[in-house]
Amino acid sequence: MAFIRTKNDKYHICWYDRNLKKHRSKSTGLKATTRNKKKANKMLQEFEQKLSDRNDSISVETSNMMRKTIKDAIEHFIKINKNKNKKTIVGYRHFFNKFIDGKHFSLVDSVSKISKTSVEQWLLSIDTGKYQQNTLYGISKNLNKFLNFLFEYNYAQVFKINKDLKFKPEQKDILIFEEDDIELMFKHLPEKNDNFKIMFYLLFYTGLRPSDIIDIKKKDICFEHHTIKYYSRKTGQHNHIPVTVELTQALIPLLKEKQQEDRILEYSRYENIAKAVNRYLTELGLKSKGYNARTFRKTFISLAYANGVDYVTTSAIVGHKSILTTKRYYTKLSLSNTQKEVNKIKFHAEGSNGMTEDNLELNEQ
Repeated sequence: MAFIRTKNDKYHICWYDRNLKKHRSKSTGLKATTRNKKKANKMLQEFEQKLSDRNDSISVETSNMMRKTIKDAIEHFIKINKNKNKKTIVGYRHFFNKFIDGKHFSLVDSVSKISKTSVEQWLLSIDTGKYQQNTLYGISKNLNKFLNFLFEYNYAQVFKINKDLKFKPEQKDILIFEEDDIELMFKHLPEKNDNFKIMFYLLFYTGLRPSDIIDIKKKDICFEHHTIKYYSRKTGQHNHIPVTVELTQALIPLLKEKQQEDRILEYSRYENIAKAVNRYLTELGLKSKGYNARTFRKTFISLAYANGVDYVTTSAIVGHKSILTTKRYYTKLSLSNTQKEVNKIKFHAEGSNGMTEDNLELNEQ
């Protein structure tokens, strides 16, 4: 039931929101005077009617959802997200395999069983010693996506998970290629076939993902203006980026025989690019350092930052949706740059060590 109250010299309509499970209020815009009391009451009656109609609608929807099972909700969720990246879909399915554990939730359960208490109990039951920290973080992310879907389509009442129960990501040290290892890779590159060389140059000089470069055609490269167009399978976007002169000069002789419509890489799947990189690193004795195809991307972004390229530009080149991703997960300052910066700090007069003869004598006493 709604009612009128005075707040800051104005009439407000107050009510309890059954969907959000909290008290709410909104201003009528009318100053709290005897003359405006009638108008406020009329607005209250109109609002109560709308609120009643809305609650009736929610009750009907809730009744319908009570008959839905968790299996129905999961199938709907997968259908809505069917056009997302294949790896994303696989991640969803792995999450549901853990969520439907038979103890807390099963496919035949009513979707109404998913509540704040039951979900938090499920989170508490997860054996954290069984998974790496970032795997647990992935579980939290997919749980949030599924819950937001349930709330959006009125499968469940809106609730908020206690933040202390959510898994946080592990901030690992960012691994990039060492300078000596880069020289070694370039030294032995002439021994590889043209297909591998093209792939290597693209990864090293653009920082793009294997899935970004797999479909690039010769016509997508403008040698005159040093730009490349590509389609990102991960973000579903077409991007047009500038590239280095070194890259275009390296590609010109390798692409001489290619037709405009030809894909410049002969790998059938982008996963094969990662395998080819791993084989090369193994041949050179570098795989033991933990390098892989993604190391090219991390190295490119870190080198861009170390050489003064701003976050916004770097983020646009590598196709990140947010510059926070570029900054938080990929940037690693080179030790030499860090040393230059720390040397700018002036702590005290050189040679004094912050001590005078007088206070030195006092300390000795």
